[in-house]
Amino acid sequence: MPSELQPLSDALIAVMASRRKSVVPEGDEHVSVRRALCELLPIWPIGFLIFAVLGTIYMGLATPTEAAGLGVTAELAQRTYSQWVGDGSERDGDAEWPALLRRARRLSPGFED
Repeated sequence: MPSELQPLSDALIAVMASRRKSVVPEGDEHVSVRRALCELLPIWPIGFLIFAVLGTIYMGLATPTEAAGLGVTAELAQRTYSQWVGDGSERDGDAEWPALLRRARRLSPGFED
């Protein structure tokens, strides 16, 4: 956010918090680090994917083309992991190999050669 807009944003948040007390958490509520990390657990795969692409470029470990390949590999690994281990859905832990192979054939027709 540009530095010129930061005071405006802060003022808007202060006004909204003073008018709508329901959006402000209670002051005596304590959140442990463990609980905070557990609540953030669903978004860790996104951070991992961003690091796999942008982090490797910024660290000089990969070119943009190589980082794109890393991003695809990381996403495929995350989806495969979530299919094996599960994500809390009713089909938790079911590996759908036929669907995974159909997707791989569609995306890369020569991968079985």
